[in-house]
Amino acid sequence: MPYISNNARQELQTRTPQNPGELNYVFYTLIRTGVTQQHVYLAIAQRYWKDYAVGKGYQAINDIMGALYCCHMEFHRRTTGYSGILTYANVLLDVAFKFYQEVVVPYEKKKIEENGDIF
Repeated sequence: MPYISNNARQELQTRTPQNPGELNYVFYTLIRTGVTQQHVYLAIAQRYWKDYAVGKGYQAINDIMGALYCCHMEFHRRTTGYSGILTYANVLLDVAFKFYQEVVVPYEKKKIEENGDIF
């Protein structure tokens, strides 16, 4: 879990995250407050991809997938033993899967065409 400054926390109420730590913080804040609609998380991930992936390529994919997965793991760690709460954390895994299908797979296909397959 990233521990960002109080100023950054306030700013993130009105702006898009600008780095993986801020992205993780936004995901964690949402899941902690009970937001379970996958489209909310997916929209944030896609916006981050659109706004900050320019020139970063696969690094941005890792940033997003890592933020989703690490947020899931931290939420799960902190809430183990609370009945029904794991469903909240699993939302993040579902979003990671959807992001992978909608963004990563097309990116991978494009790169295979450009550079050849290594599989």
